Amino acid sequence: MADADELKKILAGVFKVPVASIGEQTLMQDIDTWDSLTHMDLILTLENEYGVTFSGEEIVVMTSFAKIAATLAAKGV
Repeated sequence: MADADELKKILAGVFKVPVASIGEQTLMQDIDTWDSLTHMDLILTLENEYGVTFSGEEIVVMTSFAKIAATLAAKGV
């Protein structure tokens, strides 16, 4: 499974927010800078970081820390 602290750092970097503001219960609507454009930046960053590719269906549901972690875990990350 992807390291939770590393995943928090990635999200914080993409959304330009403090790492402390990212938690395991964080949702898309909790972060003002998490919009459709930064969501795609996040997807590309995760794909590059973990060497995976996400389907359109996966991208649509990856709207929270928990769902992102679960999607990565399903890919063996």
